[in-house]
Amino acid sequence: MLTITLLLTTLGTGILYLSRNRDIFSPLPWCAVHYSILFGFRSLYCLFASGSFIGGSQSDPQTMASWILALLLAHLGWLTFLIGYTGRLASLVARWPPPLPRRWSASRAKLVSSLAFAVGLIALVVFISRASGGLGQALSTSRHKLLTSTGTAYLTELSMLVWYGFLASYVANRGLTALTATYGVVTVLGLGVFLGSKALTFTPVLSAIIARHYLAARVSFRRLIWFFAVVTIAIIPFNAFRHSVEPQQVVGLTASTLARPGSAIEAVLRRFYGIECLTIIVRETGTTLGYQLGATWSPVLFSWIPRSLWDSKPTVSFARVFGETYLGEWFAGTGTAVAPTLLGDGYVNFHIAGVVLVSYAAGVIVSTLYRYLVARGGVSGTYVYAAMSQYLLGGFWEGDVAGLLTRSVFRLALVVAISLLARTAGGASVQQGRKVAKRKG
Repeated sequence: MLTITLLLTTLGTGILYLSRNRDIFSPLPWCAVHYSILFGFRSLYCLFASGSFIGGSQSDPQTMASWILALLLAHLGWLTFLIGYTGRLASLVARWPPPLPRRWSASRAKLVSSLAFAVGLIALVVFISRASGGLGQALSTSRHKLLTSTGTAYLTELSMLVWYGFLASYVANRGLTALTATYGVVTVLGLGVFLGSKALTFTPVLSAIIARHYLAARVSFRRLIWFFAVVTIAIIPFNAFRHSVEPQQVVGLTASTLARPGSAIEAVLRRFYGIECLTIIVRETGTTLGYQLGATWSPVLFSWIPRSLWDSKPTVSFARVFGETYLGEWFAGTGTAVAPTLLGDGYVNFHIAGVVLVSYAAGVIVSTLYRYLVARGGVSGTYVYAAMSQYLLGGFWEGDVAGLLTRSVFRLALVVAISLLARTAGGASVQQGRKVAKRKG
């Protein structure tokens, strides 16, 4: 019953908001869908389909009690997120900073996009070389090893300039040119497919769709559904590719998965462990790991120091600590960062008050950035919003505070710098091709 009410609450508010706002790329509906998958649909999957529960048996009384409490916390988290998202604080903060440049110089934007792409490509090659032990070993190195390599945080983030360069070129040229399409192919294949990252394979494409939606012509809901249908089907061979370097094995794993009814949906739901991770945190906090009282957030203060200069630098992201401690039986020594969820990170620090705090803060921050970037930002705002969509459209729910702040602030600094360098200084300019209605958030 708690699961059903959670789904009705999250999806209901998302649909109601979309019916009034009519902007399909406003954050709230996406946050609602992401939230409902993590805590609602995943609960149904664990209860009726999977027959298992990561970290313990469903029939265990302690696990079941923690599961119920986790669902209650999920209700509380969504309510406080809505309060933060729709409250006046976000509206006031969004009006405070000066707006980003509303127009770009066409020539500057093209130059800056090419430079960003080139720097990102160099960083990507260096990252792959370091993570795989040499470019000669790159093809035979598992995608998992590339994604979980340590001491390469700056190289990883600088590699994202491949994506930001592609997006800037798309915005500067008002669509796909031969050069922009080349940048896009390299971004998807090099940054996404080669590294084995689903997010970096599909999100750059989505960011270009978002840019088109705000700068040229609205994207219809039907086209968006088709996009996600293709993504859902593509996840199946992609997952097979991540666990194998042999083409024959990829084909075999894909065929065996497609042969099972509902395999596409199952492949998607297996990707999310939100309700299970929150349940385990509720069950184990105080025994496996004591309440942290802000300790998992403090690494933000030193996260900017490269590990090459500080060999004993503590782990920044709580996701890695969570995998090693709470789920050590499965993930100890693997280097895998398991999503503790934002609610889980709040709970492990300040119990229920922590859930309220992080949910409210998330609502305020997401709403503020949407109001500021989309309603006031012009071309620059659209570019930054599209580049940050991986976080703003619900991805933050799976993260932890320190990891999210470290990565998102660095990304924000890079894309804002690109937008400032591309601003118009006379001559031909790039601007919005249609009026964007003022949005309330």
